[in-house]
Amino acid sequence: MADYYQLLGIRQDATPTEIRSAYKRLAMLYHPDRNPGNAEAEELFKLINEAYHVLADPTKKVFYDAGISYPKHTHHSSAHDTSAYWKQYHRQRYEQWRQTQQSTYTFDKRYFRIQALAIGVFLVIAGFCFAVINVIEYVHEHNMAETHRYNLALISQVNGLFSSGKQEEAIHRIRKIQEEEPLDFIFAYTEDSLLSALRKQAHHEFETFEFEKAREHFKLLQRFEEPTSMLTLQRIAECDYYTGQFEASLVSLKELLTLQPRNIELIYRIALIYQDDVKDLDQALYYLSLGRKNFKEHMTRLYGEAFEIIMDPRYVHDIYVDIFNRRAAVNLALKKYEDAEKDCSWSILLRPKQANVYYNRSVAALQTGNTSRLCEDLEKASALGHTNASKLRKKHCLAN
Repeated sequence: MADYYQLLGIRQDATPTEIRSAYKRLAMLYHPDRNPGNAEAEELFKLINEAYHVLADPTKKVFYDAGISYPKHTHHSSAHDTSAYWKQYHRQRYEQWRQTQQSTYTFDKRYFRIQALAIGVFLVIAGFCFAVINVIEYVHEHNMAETHRYNLALISQVNGLFSSGKQEEAIHRIRKIQEEEPLDFIFAYTEDSLLSALRKQAHHEFETFEFEKAREHFKLLQRFEEPTSMLTLQRIAECDYYTGQFEASLVSLKELLTLQPRNIELIYRIALIYQDDVKDLDQALYYLSLGRKNFKEHMTRLYGEAFEIIMDPRYVHDIYVDIFNRRAAVNLALKKYEDAEKDCSWSILLRPKQANVYYNRSVAALQTGNTSRLCEDLEKASALGHTNASKLRKKHCLAN
């Protein structure tokens, strides 16, 4: 009699639920519909079915556990030995798989003819592919050479325009070509070369004092440089100034100042043009005031809030001294005497041996009624050689 417990893979004290689960699992695995033509699987399915019906029935299970054959089963003894059966079953399945993996070859004339034919077909296909690739490469290289010759001809035309003085037309032409052929870097290189030549020509004209021509070429550079360089803007401003176009010069300088708002030289230059050339004292005062603000911010960054006490005036740049002197002169002209006094005081603090500054402060003091400072400043101005100071001192100080 087969060991039903071992067959179903369960313990002897298994519950009805465990018996039913084991049966369903094995029945699905060895069902004849899943193993068509497999007599061993069909035999095993019958045995599993019989084991389930015995163990699932409490009465039959009692008889079975007591060793009473109920009912009798007549299957051959090899099927009852389940352990041996499983080993034999898997051995047979392995032999079937191994046989399917083995192939035999007969090295006869037919075999060699097939191999030769395969090699011949391969060589023909490879030769054809090689020929096609070589033809494609030849056509491509030929087209590239033609394109290169055509592009060189275009560049030669552009260079001819540039050399004949039509720089603007030449640059427009090369840019249009680049739009049509964006992947050919030779055109971008040509444009850079044209701009470099134009820049060199403009600087040469500036250095030889041909300011009209230099201005024209720098303005052309400004149109095509991306972005416009600071030096180009500076040269345009200088060319405008030297040709007497002061307002145009101020436009370029102010554009530069928006890019470098802390540039004291730009602030100073704009103030000078307004004061000396345009004669717009209000605008001159505005930019001189920017210069004074720049000075205080610069000193604060260097020395802190108490920079007036800590700083060494000898190391303050002369440009700041001149800003205070000019601001004092503008304030005097605009009759802002108190501001003029303050500017003179800053200038004297930075450079104490300036006769004209003492004189200007004495003029401001005279207007504000500060007689104590008036005589003191006139005395110092006179001692430093200011002629008008001596006359004013005799009138307002020595007469008393």
